[in-house]
Amino acid sequence: TNQIEYSNIHNNNSFKIFIGTYNVNALESEDIKTVNLTSFLFPEKLNQYFSENHFPVFYCIGLEEIVDLNPKNVLIKPKSRVEEWEERISSELQKKFNYILLCKDHLVGILLLFYVKSTEILVLD
Repeated sequence: TNQIEYSNIHNNNSFKIFIGTYNVNALESEDIKTVNLTSFLFPEKLNQYFSENHFPVFYCIGLEEIVDLNPKNVLIKPKSRVEEWEERISSELQKKFNYILLCKDHLVGILLLFYVKSTEILVLD
């Protein structure tokens, strides 16, 4: 198996990190497919920081309330919702630049996704 490891190869030793949380209010599957994530992932007021060649190296995204907090969802982990949100966020990021999901974790209604630009990783055999 291949290991993916982050490698910081920057001449000026600076890079951008996007960190954001989004309360998705337990949206249903059909709504996840249509929700507009552009304003969240690429905010207009920060356009100067999202120029063509200067997108953040890392995206750290926390989603709140991916499912309703009830006993059923606490006992039965909602994997399908996690996968739907992961696919949706990944798809949106790919529209701007090639990002790779480095790690993810979830606990009932909270999902954490951590992406890195594909140009910044080193694959070790």
